[in-house]
Amino acid sequence: MRVEALLALGRGEAADAAARAAVEAEGDSLVARCALAAYQAETLGRLGTAAAAYAIALTLGCEEPALFRFRLAVIFRTWGRLVEAEEQARRALELGDFSPHTRTLHDLLARDRGQAERLQAESRAVPDFAPEAWQAANQARAVYPQVAGPSQPARGRGAGLLLVDSSFPSRFSAFRYGELLTYLYAIPESRAASSLRDIDRYRPDWTFLDELRQFEAEHPTLAGRVQALNTGHDLSAEVLHTTFLHNAAVLLASNPDLRAARFVFTLYPGGGFMPNDPVSDAKLRRVLGDRRFAKVLTTHTLQRDYLLDRGWCDPQQIAFIFGAVSPDCWDVAASARCSRVGRPLPDTIRICFVAQRYTELGIEKGCDVFTELVRRYTDDPRFEWHYVGDWNAELLGLTRVDRVRFHGVQPASFFPDFYPSMDIVISPNQSPMERDGGRGSFDGFPTTSCVEAGLRGVAMFLTDSLALNRRLDGTHAMEPGVEFELITRDVDGIADRIEFYAGDREALRRLSEAGRLAILREYSFERQMRPRLDLLRAQLDAA
Repeated sequence: MRVEALLALGRGEAADAAARAAVEAEGDSLVARCALAAYQAETLGRLGTAAAAYAIALTLGCEEPALFRFRLAVIFRTWGRLVEAEEQARRALELGDFSPHTRTLHDLLARDRGQAERLQAESRAVPDFAPEAWQAANQARAVYPQVAGPSQPARGRGAGLLLVDSSFPSRFSAFRYGELLTYLYAIPESRAASSLRDIDRYRPDWTFLDELRQFEAEHPTLAGRVQALNTGHDLSAEVLHTTFLHNAAVLLASNPDLRAARFVFTLYPGGGFMPNDPVSDAKLRRVLGDRRFAKVLTTHTLQRDYLLDRGWCDPQQIAFIFGAVSPDCWDVAASARCSRVGRPLPDTIRICFVAQRYTELGIEKGCDVFTELVRRYTDDPRFEWHYVGDWNAELLGLTRVDRVRFHGVQPASFFPDFYPSMDIVISPNQSPMERDGGRGSFDGFPTTSCVEAGLRGVAMFLTDSLALNRRLDGTHAMEPGVEFELITRDVDGIADRIEFYAGDREALRRLSEAGRLAILREYSFERQMRPRLDLLRAQLDAA
């Protein structure tokens, strides 16, 4: 048990020495325990412990060396140790690992390195004074500094604010793009280090260098302020910032190359946060117990109360801002163009359901309730029904229904034209947390799709069984019955409200306009970004 105890304490070198001393006596049993310790540590986001355990198991002679090298490659990539990650993935393939995941990871890492090497070579083919050569060389080094030759990044305490992320500078995660872009413009001593780890599967042919070149073309004054999460760079700062619990656990609290006096993170719904789940709780305790932890930003009273009830941090370490960053909501003029005031009332009420499908019938998103409404009004000419997401008529048993349209999974560019043609969005969601007795994930209120719909003048029908629609003083952030319709998963109750608005189209217009203004109010730059900027500036002043 000495090896496992040393691993649990994060003493990888001591654990390795103990394992070597014990291997003759314990043999396969010790290897198996190291493998189990590695798996458990990785599940909990303790990547340093996991990497040490995988390495010990490989040294002792495990039965699945290819798998363990693949897991090391994943960990090293997460940390930004890209040279080591590519090497481990290559060795896994040489050991006969035919998993598509291993091949994909290896090819991705090799492609990113190769692209940077080609750009660096091209920059040397033109005179040094040529602006394009200077820009190309800088972009290649921003992604893969090793292309310029071996270097030893500074190991002292860095300056300013380092924004650590796993999708920036891609626009795919619009809220993170808008939030981090604001920090870069507003805080001169800030810079970003990121990967595309969260969005690889959505844009497999698009590299970090592709994203960076597009970003710098659109924001030339920020050139040089965004780089890949690569340990060839200096990854130290006075203050670190990231979003989501999982990123805080595996990046800020686990990565030895990210060094700072303090860190801040946003505890959004999702992103690894699941109340009363042992793995999520273990990550929370470790992140909040880190000596560098300074502040956590919560977006609903549920998160704040959860932390305080368990005594995991002090009230002064918790900031609260209702809602989320939604950059589209900062464009007041664009939203005003979607207002229904002064426009002719539609003959047909178009009702939509917008959600990704994560389970067979999407009960957690409320697809079952919406589909029952569609069946109830199959032949009613007053209504037209729209699904957006991975839904189809065969799956839902709606092959003989004429007044329903399936739009499939759509990119963000689809919605600015789609929502102005809709009248009502219905979100009868029920989170896994509710279904599993208070344990599991939950959606924020309103959901992102409903915020986007409400911004464009679509009347919102929303559930709020977790009482998320609250400010710290207990008052509603958005007024039920005035700015949105508060519903449950009761089909009869929802149908009653639909009938009411079908008979009073002016009331539907008033609801949609009040909801649009409420979204602009709650998700405005002043309410969402001003306090975030103040928080980060205060942390920099205190560092």
